[in-house]
Amino acid sequence: MTRDSITYQFDYEVSFAYELGFTGSYERAPETHEIEVLSIWDNYENKEVTGYEFNSMVGEVEEYINDYLNNL
Repeated sequence: MTRDSITYQFDYEVSFAYELGFTGSYERAPETHEIEVLSIWDNYENKEVTGYEFNSMVGEVEEYINDYLNNL
């Protein structure tokens, strides 16, 4: 898996690992990207997001990363 980071909503720095899925062709449907959020850093409060707050953000952040990877 490849590691990268991205800024999310200007306030968070997200580290993640990913493996690109197949983009699709006439004979084969596209596959989803495999994404694992490793950490979320809150730039405003200068601390790592953990626990419930981390778990509640992961789904949203993964969607954002998926859109980012689709536009590479």
